Amino acid sequence: MHSLATFKEILHECGYTRRVLHELGAFRGQPIDRAQAIAATSEPTSRNTLIRLFFLNVPVETSHVAAALAPFPVSELCKRGLLIAVGEAQLRSAAAIVPIGNLFTLRDFEPGETGHALKPDHVLGVGMATSMLSTLTVRYQSARTLDIGTGQGFHAMVASEHSGKVIATDVNPRALEFARWSIELNGISNIELREGSLFEPVKDEEPFDLIVSNPPFIISPPHDLVCLGGFAQGDSLVEQLVRESPRHLAEGGYACIACNWHHRADDDWASRPMAWLKASGCDAWLIETRQETAQEYIEQWMHEAQLASAGQSPISREAWQQSFDQLGARAVSLGVLILRKRTAANGRNWFRTDSLPMESCNGEASKQILRLFDNQTVLQQCDDHAALADLPLGLCEDHVLTQERRGTKGGGWSVERSALRQTVGFDFEIGLDSHAAELLGFLDGMTPSREIIAVMAKRIKSDPGHAVKQSGKFLAHLMSLGYLEVGKED
Repeated sequence: MHSLATFKEILHECGYTRRVLHELGAFRGQPIDRAQAIAATSEPTSRNTLIRLFFLNVPVETSHVAAALAPFPVSELCKRGLLIAVGEAQLRSAAAIVPIGNLFTLRDFEPGETGHALKPDHVLGVGMATSMLSTLTVRYQSARTLDIGTGQGFHAMVASEHSGKVIATDVNPRALEFARWSIELNGISNIELREGSLFEPVKDEEPFDLIVSNPPFIISPPHDLVCLGGFAQGDSLVEQLVRESPRHLAEGGYACIACNWHHRADDDWASRPMAWLKASGCDAWLIETRQETAQEYIEQWMHEAQLASAGQSPISREAWQQSFDQLGARAVSLGVLILRKRTAANGRNWFRTDSLPMESCNGEASKQILRLFDNQTVLQQCDDHAALADLPLGLCEDHVLTQERRGTKGGGWSVERSALRQTVGFDFEIGLDSHAAELLGFLDGMTPSREIIAVMAKRIKSDPGHAVKQSGKFLAHLMSLGYLEVGKED
C-alpha cells in the first residue's frame, strides 16, 4: 500500500498551495466565484487538474488525474475511497483538500459546491471557530493530549507537534475516516482515533495533560446534523463537556474548549459557565469573543448552515425562535473556556472573564495565556498588592512602546501620549506616563521590584517607602494583563 504522505509531496510539487487557491478567490470571507475559477483552471496542467478535482469538485478525465498524480497510482486513492468513478472515463473526489499552515486538511464539499443540502454526517472544514480555538490553545509539551470532537482532525494534528500521544475522538464515523486520511497525508504517527461521544471512548484512560475540543456547539432545535449539534438541547452538550473535563485532567493540565452558550441578557454572559465549574478544582479563564442577540444568531446560522433545508429534519425560523423562548435565551455568546487543574492550598480556585474580540489577538496566544494563569494565581494568593514589589518582576518580551511627541516652542519634543501593547496574543493596550514607562524598562526579572522602585523614587526626590507602597496597584494591573512575569532572584 502506498502512503498518502507521498501524495502530499505531489501536491506540494504541483503548487497546490493556499496562496494559489486564494488567487482563485478562496479564503476571502465570501463564496468563491466557481464559474470564474473553473474557467481559470481549464488548461489541463497538473496543478489545474488537482485544483479542479480536490477543491472545485469538478469531475476530471481519468487520464489527466493519472498524469497529475504520477508516480502515485490513481488506483490507490480509488481503493481508499478518496476518488470515485464518474462514468467510464472520469473521476471525482470524495473530499476537498485544503492547505492550512504546513498541513493539508480534508473536508466535505459544501452545498454551494455540490448543489445539495448538507447530509447528517457532513464533515466540516477549518472554519472561524477552529481557527479561534487553535489560536487560544495552550501549546506546551504534553505527554498525553485528548481532542474531543476531532472532526477532520485539525486540532489533533496541531497538538501532535507538542504531544507524546494524542487520542482523538468523534461520534461521526465519516469524520474519523476524514481524520484518518488527513493524519496519513501529513505523515503523523502519534494520533489514535476512537469513535464515541465526549469522554466515553477514554473513560478508562489516565488523566490528560491537555484537552482540546471544538464540539458541535450550535444552539438550535433538534436536528440530524451531527457536526452542528444534532439533538442536543440548548447548550447542554457544552455544559456536559465543561463539567466533565476537570475529572479527566492531570494536575496542572489544561483544557481549551470552544463554545456557544446562551444567556438571558447581555450583562450576565458569564454566569452559566461559572456555575458549571463551581468546586471543579480548576482555575478558569472565560474569553467571550462575540455576542449576538437571539435573532442575529438565528439569521446567521439559517444562512450559513442552510438549516432550513439540510439533513432530514429541516428547521424553520419560527421553530428556532420558539426554542430560544423556551430556554429563556435572549443572547448567545461565542468564545473559549480555558481550564487549569490546580489543587489550591486554600481550597479556592479563580474564575476570570474577559470580553475580547479576536481582532485584537495577534498570532498564537499560548505564551500569554500561560503567563496570565501564573500571574492570576499569584494575585489571587496575594492579600496585599503592595507585597508584589517583593517579587523579581520582568517585562514580557512580546511588547512595544509607542509615543506621540509634539514639538515645543523652545525646541525639542514633549511626549503627548505613550501606549504599551503586547505584540503576541491579545494586545491589551494601556497608556503610560513617562515614570511608569521608565520603571518597566528597568524591571529585569531578577531584582526584587521594590529595590528598583526605591532607586527611581530617590532620583525624582520622592519618598521610596511611599513609592513602593503605591506601586502595588500598578504592578497588579500589569500582571493581570500579562505584561509582567515573575522571574527568579539571583
